[in-house]
Amino acid sequence: MKYLLLILITTVFFISCESTSEKTKALTLQGISAYQANDEEAASGFFTKAIRVDSTNYEALYYLGLIDFNKKSYENAVEKLQQVIKINPSYGEAYRNLGKIYFVIGDRANSCRYYKLAEQHGIKNLSNQLKGCP
Repeated sequence: MKYLLLILITTVFFISCESTSEKTKALTLQGISAYQANDEEAASGFFTKAIRVDSTNYEALYYLGLIDFNKKSYENAVEKLQQVIKINPSYGEAYRNLGKIYFVIGDRANSCRYYKLAEQHGIKNLSNQLKGCP
């Protein structure tokens, strides 16, 4: 009886994990689709729901950062992109966009720093962004 109960609990646990993962993936894909269609309001809703389901969903958080950047809410964008890096330190696009934000707000030192990190994490064709960087 103990073993049957243990098997049942384990099965329910794994099924719930799988459905959470699938739900997060579906919400994120819906958000990306809305973002690409320039519907940032709908995209933001999907990404926010995806993060509620899985707080470690760095991709949804990344896109929320891009939406903040597009709205010129630079502090919020920086905060979100830094959270992305905490979750996934090898996500080069987050570094590249932090470099872009710091360039836009006139912080050349941080812009160079993040563009260099982006390059170290596999982002190519940053020679124009890195001009004038020490």
